[in-house]
Amino acid sequence: MFNNKFYICEHCGNLIGMINDAGVPMMCCGQKMTKLEAGTVEASKEKHIPVVSVTGNTVTVKVGSVEHPMVEEHSIL
Repeated sequence: MFNNKFYICEHCGNLIGMINDAGVPMMCCGQKMTKLEAGTVEASKEKHIPVVSVTGNTVTVKVGSVEHPMVEEHSIL
């Protein structure tokens, strides 16, 4: 159904989620953005993988199977 792709700018830290891939490279700050790959960092194993759900015309993205407070020590970037 969905082939979710996420990209990060190595210069400024902007993070984007691609909804429709038109084949155009993701650019930010004059450089190509880096594609984020699920499961490539130990902290990302299962509990930080984005889950996308669609209800009618509403798309909801929930990051993580375990809810936790958004505090500095929980940052994965």
